[in-house]
Amino acid sequence: MTPARRRLALGALVLAVTAAAGTWAVAALKSRQVHVATVPSRSALVGTWEVEEGGGRLHLDADGRFRATDVPAGIVTPGPWTDGTTSTTGTWFLSPHGGRVALAPDDARGTEPDGASGTEPDDLGLGVVETRGATHLCVESQSPGVLCDLLLRRAPG
Repeated sequence: MTPARRRLALGALVLAVTAAAGTWAVAALKSRQVHVATVPSRSALVGTWEVEEGGGRLHLDADGRFRATDVPAGIVTPGPWTDGTTSTTGTWFLSPHGGRVALAPDDARGTEPDGASGTEPDDLGLGVVETRGATHLCVESQSPGVLCDLLLRRAPG
């Protein structure tokens, strides 16, 4: 093989490897992105969800009740982000468009017997998102350009 052909072959190989690496990097980046999603019904969310960063579980029952165990307090406490963890029970509702889960803790002030609360349902809840090819629940962020402060994934089993 002549030196010119060798350089050409080497250049083609470098170009092919670079293109393959670029394609892989873009695919890897896309698989980590979080996208707003919707679910067709409440049954798609029934089950146990766990905080991805460790600790805490949220169980959504088919009858509209939830149990939160050792979750970051900001998930079930309205207002600015709250530090610490908490455990509580309450009711949950899926928004009509299937993109948001509203939570109404039993111990929230202003809770009415019919399950309505003194705060609007959109004040406290989780967004439905998709990332890495799976549905997750999202503690929505108040920071510009950040969709979720925390993600909850379906617990195995």
